[in-house]
Amino acid sequence: MRRKGMVAWMRTRGLWCGLFLTVGCGGKATEGTAPGECADGIDNDENGLLDCADPGCLNAPDCQPEDTGPEPSDTGEEPVETGDPPVSIDPSWPDAIQWIAVSAGSFAMGATEAEETHPEDEYARTITFTYDYEIAATELGAAVYAAAADVPPDDACGDECPAVGVSWHEAARATVVLSEAAGLDACYSCTGAGEAAYCVPLGQPKWCNGYRLPTGAEWERAARAGADTIYAGGDAVDEVAWTSANSGGVLQPVGGLSANAWGGYDFSGNAWEWCHDLWTDIPDPDDTVDPSGPTTGEFRVIRGGGYDADPSAARAANRDPLDPQGRLAGSGLRLARTLNP
Repeated sequence: MRRKGMVAWMRTRGLWCGLFLTVGCGGKATEGTAPGECADGIDNDENGLLDCADPGCLNAPDCQPEDTGPEPSDTGEEPVETGDPPVSIDPSWPDAIQWIAVSAGSFAMGATEAEETHPEDEYARTITFTYDYEIAATELGAAVYAAAADVPPDDACGDECPAVGVSWHEAARATVVLSEAAGLDACYSCTGAGEAAYCVPLGQPKWCNGYRLPTGAEWERAARAGADTIYAGGDAVDEVAWTSANSGGVLQPVGGLSANAWGGYDFSGNAWEWCHDLWTDIPDPDDTVDPSGPTTGEFRVIRGGGYDADPSAARAANRDPLDPQGRLAGSGLRLARTLNP
């Protein structure tokens, strides 16, 4: 398999420059390799848990019995609960975010005609959606993420900046907390928190009514907003994207540059954005209706470029792989949700 993860830096000249922490895939050494085992990243029997009954999951970390220690002595007193306190978030939090409603329909995905030279995985194709969805007009802000992750807010840039330095598992876990706060279904099953977070999808993303990470196709359709420009919102990168060429090497507040035709900001540049999909070198040319990526893979898709990346990484067609437990200095997220699944 062509490891685009090894060569993407030659193409983007910036993705791996922002990498400040990358650790190994949580269950790589013990997960199975065939669909139906842990490595497919999906809760196949849809019971909210990893498929621990599968042979390939025998030694997976999340399939080990929890060591609760010695039995407490009977003192006649009520046991005291321990563990992380529940996260408290105002259930009206979605009202403070601007959402872009995207109707079922088709769009042209991949490199534009103006991009005569481009990686082969960006080949042009028509993608069709059979469902409506909404996607946030901006990247998730630092304050909302801090509340969802139950961590201190990042004071380096302030509440108006996007949350960054986030792994895929941490991003997925944040969507679970935000979904439950809004009274919606979780789209991922997660264990642990912070660096110990580990999440798997609960079925196909289009079936879930909660907030989640957008699929790569959902992300690109909203980024393009019906246009065939190279970047999200135009062909002049400095007008629509914070990159290493104009950011001064500093993360910027959301919505500081021009929006695209649908009112979406920073799809290109500022924070890299995690997508739901597992990575594949070449997307399946026959997977053109409601695509959500392959069922097996080692990496997850990250898109949009970043404030510390080369402008070429901010192209709307650009897609890159990253270890789901890894982080970039600028890796963040944008929320999406299926409407009336």
